[in-house]
Amino acid sequence: MKWLLFLGSVVTFAFGAAPNARAQWVRVGLSSEIVDALAIGGALHAPVVAGTNFGTVYRSADSGATWLDTTGDFSSDPNVYALAAMGPLLFAGTENGVYRSRNNGGTWDALGTSMMGAGTFVTALAVSGANVYAGTEGHGLFYSTDSGTTWSAASGLVNANVHTFAVVDSSASSPVMFAGTEIGVYRSLNGGASWSKMSSGLSTLNVFAMTSLGTDGGLFAGTYGGGIFLSPDGGESWSSDAFARSYVLAFASSRGNLFVGISPASPASMNGVFLSPDSGRTWRDVNSGLDLNTSLTDTAINTLAVADGYLFAGTEAGVWRRPLSEMIGSSSVEILPSDKYALATYPNPFTESVTITFTTPKSGVAEVSVVNMLGAEVARIFSGELSAGEHTFTWNATDLPDGMYECIVRMNGQVQRVGLILN
Repeated sequence: MKWLLFLGSVVTFAFGAAPNARAQWVRVGLSSEIVDALAIGGALHAPVVAGTNFGTVYRSADSGATWLDTTGDFSSDPNVYALAAMGPLLFAGTENGVYRSRNNGGTWDALGTSMMGAGTFVTALAVSGANVYAGTEGHGLFYSTDSGTTWSAASGLVNANVHTFAVVDSSASSPVMFAGTEIGVYRSLNGGASWSKMSSGLSTLNVFAMTSLGTDGGLFAGTYGGGIFLSPDGGESWSSDAFARSYVLAFASSRGNLFVGISPASPASMNGVFLSPDSGRTWRDVNSGLDLNTSLTDTAINTLAVADGYLFAGTEAGVWRRPLSEMIGSSSVEILPSDKYALATYPNPFTESVTITFTTPKSGVAEVSVVNMLGAEVARIFSGELSAGEHTFTWNATDLPDGMYECIVRMNGQVQRVGLILN
């Protein structure tokens, strides 16, 4: 990550005390690596995956306690800029296009080089349903409707530098999407096929991070040297929200609690990880234990991710983690499947049949189906009343061709999705 120093006035904030004074960040590995990307595998209890500036992808199956180098086929690429998960699939954005893993990072295959061109820097990735979106440096945006097998160029962002994405309601057939670029924010209303620039408030700022707290929670943009901006109306208008003149490269959220990673603009400026429990109206420091007394590059927060009851931070000096319960209280932490709807499959990939496990916190009418990558239903596994708790189904796919499918569970207004690979 290349950094510019911004010399200017420092904005100060008054923050309340953290809920637990004993809470601490702990560095859990990769201390000699520059970690630019983190992702959580899409399956239940999936690994934490880290992409580094040295062309390496690591995975951890024990919440960061140990890490395994799984780079394999693209170890010669010097940078892994972005990671994204779709069921058992993982995607990595590198200096030579997109790579895909069909087994949560075990092995990797190159994708899209014929469309994007060799040497294309893929700096941002997003997943929505069966669609994958790749933002590039100088070549605009590409999207795939078949889980990365084929790619098309999106209109409206042909030559832009695309740094980040935000998706509003990823369960919708055509979700509203936003892309952060070096000249502000673009929006797509047709699932990413075409884009238009949102001209109000951010048209000249370099947007490196974006997130949405849902249709009612606002849209946030993190900028390179301009702090956080907030839009309450779907990107139509923006106003400065917090951390003016800071570098904001990362967001993460858990049940309405928003975390932001602030990187220093000067040796004296504010940096670290901050929490807002109220959609950006107030922020507090949650840096206890995080080593902030080093050089500017060491303290840069490049990426954040939530998994297994922890907040993970990828920095210029490895991966750090801190328990969510120590920052936002155990009642707010999204950890246990018994607290939520959860969907898992095993084995995946599979050859003939797959076991599907669905957990629901309350009873209701459910529909369990499988669709192909064109969205056509190929199997109706269950339709009827389900009680609260865990339910298991078996799908036999011996009459279908090998390929990628998606299991969809609809219940009580919720939609759960997981990718399936038949081979």
